[in-house]
Amino acid sequence: MRIILPALLGLAAILTNLGAKEETRDEASAPFIGMHLRPMDQADATAYALKEVRGLVITQVLEGGPAHTAGLDVADIVVAVAGTPLGSGPEALQSFKKAVASATVGQPLALDLLTPLPKSVTLTPIAKGTWKTLYARNLANKITKDVQELRELPAKREVAID
Repeated sequence: MRIILPALLGLAAILTNLGAKEETRDEASAPFIGMHLRPMDQADATAYALKEVRGLVITQVLEGGPAHTAGLDVADIVVAVAGTPLGSGPEALQSFKKAVASATVGQPLALDLLTPLPKSVTLTPIAKGTWKTLYARNLANKITKDVQELRELPAKREVAID
């Protein structure tokens, strides 16, 4: 454990520095919404009892990001952005990426979802650079806290059993 604790603290420091790493102005200020998606397929449409394959299935929602804050969940289906239908397949994913890239950081962005019932959600994109810094800082803080808790554990004592 004497080697592990300093290594974890070193990792926390690296993460903190990673979050502070300079990015290009365009990359750091790009809109970020904090979720991963994939095009819906026929199996998804069947599972949701939908008549047509359309939209994007949310595969991951990043904790603390705008999508998480707006209440989006894994398996929700995004069918429109800012009132514009996404269509289906890879084109839907490209349309979504284009819509997010053209969104304004700090301004609401409306998404139409099937969850399985239709609903609209508004989220507010943040700058990608801001997200990376927050994520790295939160992870570094968690590691530091875990190390402190490990240090407070009573030392293990070896017991001889005859």
